[in-house]
Amino acid sequence: MVNCVVPLPVVSVVVVNWNGQHHLNDCLGSLISQDYPHKEILLVDNGSTDSSVDFVEQHFPDVRLIRLARNHGFAEANNVGIEASSGELIILINNDTISLPGMITAFVRAMNANPKLGATQGKIHLMRSPDRLDTGVGSFFTNAGFLVHAGHLEPSENYTAPQVIFAGKGACLCLRRSALDRTGLFDPKYFAYFEDSDLCWRIWLAGFTVGFVPDAEILHAMGSSSELGGRADLASFATINFHSFKNRIRTLIKNLGTVRLLLILPAHLLVCAMLIVLYFSCRRAVVAKGIAAAIVWNAVNLPDTLRERRRVQRCVRLVSDEVIFEQTLVPVDITQFSQSFRANGEVLARRRAHRPGLRP
Repeated sequence: MVNCVVPLPVVSVVVVNWNGQHHLNDCLGSLISQDYPHKEILLVDNGSTDSSVDFVEQHFPDVRLIRLARNHGFAEANNVGIEASSGELIILINNDTISLPGMITAFVRAMNANPKLGATQGKIHLMRSPDRLDTGVGSFFTNAGFLVHAGHLEPSENYTAPQVIFAGKGACLCLRRSALDRTGLFDPKYFAYFEDSDLCWRIWLAGFTVGFVPDAEILHAMGSSSELGGRADLASFATINFHSFKNRIRTLIKNLGTVRLLLILPAHLLVCAMLIVLYFSCRRAVVAKGIAAAIVWNAVNLPDTLRERRRVQRCVRLVSDEVIFEQTLVPVDITQFSQSFRANGEVLARRRAHRPGLRP
């Protein structure tokens, strides 16, 4: 009798770095120490002006270093790393993370067990409070076009079982190359924010699923790897809001079916308009202008977005919205908008009082 042993796939780990030399010893060291045998580690440097490149060359010669001349953002830099990689599975890891032992093996086990999984998110603990999750175990979709992050800042012990999610977070995301062959990579129009949700959505459309793998664990400093600089001021919030809202609106137009697009997009834009008024009324005009600029950007770039929509709907979509949202849609919680608004103001005030210029 012949025993058939499934060969272990090659895994490529892609880390995007921008002026994050102070994170790299812990991040790369924890990846190199992973016990999975068939792995390659690629670091894509986004035009850093600190000593990141020299540090990697000196201390991590086995890491494949890809140098970009300027900061291309999270989405495009990861695309460069994915295209340069050779693995059947690709794990995206933020540079401000520490990978816990067995992280890669856990991803491989989950992906091998279910060939329909196109992407999986690991369990992302807060670096400063490892007993809690950062943005949760994954995102779920709402009929207002916004996402709900399940488990956000909740005790990590509450989430020990695998589950289906709508989208995973790019800080610790495992992708199947055969799924990417159908969907394409990150949208190059997305400098940062929501690019992971857009890609996971297309993975669903292509007939794969997305899941949460609790045994693939990392610690995350949460926000300090931001490609936007991460200053704790209103201008920073405005920039983040601009990219988040810009990319989310474009994603809705690209990926929704016609009927749901006609229902969800107007509701989403109405909420955006309400937020603009709310921020203006609270004397946060620069943040309101960031959201308004996102809407204007989408109006100006609508022809390009519609071309991409045609590609997604004709060449990627194999599954209806109904099938996807049957598993990933959650009710709209109006309180999340007011809670988020208040939390942003409180966090900003605390950071200003504690240490101006601290990265979020």
